[in-house]
Amino acid sequence: MSYIGENGAGFVCAGRDGKIYVKVLGEDTKKIPLNLFKTYKIGEEYKISKVAYENGIESFKFGDESRNTLWLNQDNIFITDEEQVQNIYNKLKGLTINSFEGTTIIDPTIDMGDILVVDEKPIIYQGQMSFNGRFIADIKSKISIKQRQETTIRKRSQKAINKKLQSQIDEEKLEIKQLAEEQTETSQKLTEHEQTIDGIKDTVSNFADYKRNIEGITELHITDAGKADILKFEVKGNKTYVSDLYPRIDLFPRNSLHPNLNGG
Repeated sequence: MSYIGENGAGFVCAGRDGKIYVKVLGEDTKKIPLNLFKTYKIGEEYKISKVAYENGIESFKFGDESRNTLWLNQDNIFITDEEQVQNIYNKLKGLTINSFEGTTIIDPTIDMGDILVVDEKPIIYQGQMSFNGRFIADIKSKISIKQRQETTIRKRSQKAINKKLQSQIDEEKLEIKQLAEEQTETSQKLTEHEQTIDGIKDTVSNFADYKRNIEGITELHITDAGKADILKFEVKGNKTYVSDLYPRIDLFPRNSLHPNLNGG
């Protein structure tokens, strides 16, 4: 759920109606007079001027380094393309917040994650609330945006021609799809997970295609095929064959697999 919230430029929280929402940072702002605080300490100011995402293969960055860079979680499976990172940047660019500690009387309708403006300084409401004749909040909002060296190493697998990891969220249809796929010259491995309001569906496939084009010979040898169930075995040519198809002695076709003696 934290990955989903990050993809929406915020966080996931429960609303007062019991439903789950993605709340964008800075979406709701409330001002609290300084004289309501029993104690307070305003810390360092942070302003987001850049949003960056790297996962070892992909590298998406927007903005500049004039202030602070927000690094997205490299393990977030819901971030799959550059447009998503740009959308996060568009929502958060220029967001300014301060580290803060303090105790104050507070309006109970203020929710965790709201932006509080104290002495003209914006802070994120984090901490604990208690009731003792009136609501008291102990706010502890410690912000720390760590610096990170930008070192993306793109290393392509020698075996794999194409690898894909993709996630899709459709809030209107209440549908989540996750796809992991690897393709090589002769094989395809695919795992698909689909979750809807009606149930969960998983699809796993492992397909190998050893198709070869041969000219001018009368024997065909399939090499490096490995041990696997043969779903379809087909031999075609530009002439009509009158001889039978003889597999190797260690190749055992299923009962439903028969040589095609009609040519093709």
